[in-house]
Amino acid sequence: MKKILALSLVFILLGSFMVLAERENNSESNLTIQTGCTKEAKICPDGTTVAREGSDCEFAKCPEQEYGCSLVDVCDQGVCKNVTRCTEPPRSNKTEDKWKSDEVESELNVTEEIDNENKTVVKAHFSNGKESEIKVMPETASARAIERLKLKVCSEENNCTIVLKEVGQGNETRAMYLVSAEKDSKVIGLFNAKMHVEAEIDAETGNVTKENKPWWAFLASQ
Repeated sequence: MKKILALSLVFILLGSFMVLAERENNSESNLTIQTGCTKEAKICPDGTTVAREGSDCEFAKCPEQEYGCSLVDVCDQGVCKNVTRCTEPPRSNKTEDKWKSDEVESELNVTEEIDNENKTVVKAHFSNGKESEIKVMPETASARAIERLKLKVCSEENNCTIVLKEVGQGNETRAMYLVSAEKDSKVIGLFNAKMHVEAEIDAETGNVTKENKPWWAFLASQ
């Protein structure tokens, strides 16, 4: 009887020891999980990724941004390949993007300036010291004139010219495009003639403010 009680006591002690050991192992495992960083990645501007690191699990710093092209590894579902990625500095509104002086003959002093929003604006300076912003570029003015004057093109083949000039006085001074061209026409359907036509386009609004044709235009057809 005493032997049975002794064996039972031994088994109980062994069982208790195993339970305590298992709990200790679970606690250590949980502690490791809680203190480890989550497996997340942050995509940097240059396309590379950085992971969380350190005791505070903050994302590592992204590489310093360098402009140019480089090879980077791009992985998708375990398949990785080298891809060329390029980064460029922010584009600014350059002169050639805004004002193309070779498209127009200007009688005004035209300059480009940076406004409060860091955007490039084109301004015309008048003889009276005032100035006005040019919001309509020569290409757009040409398209408006072609539509209004019913031209096929505005080019050397029809002696088409675009001139930026000053019109009006005082507070009514404005910058205008004068588009001139010649049209092939037939007068009363019999006689071939060159018709000189003009249109004035407001450089700020794009409106066609004036249209000039010869008096006999109503007798002519293209």
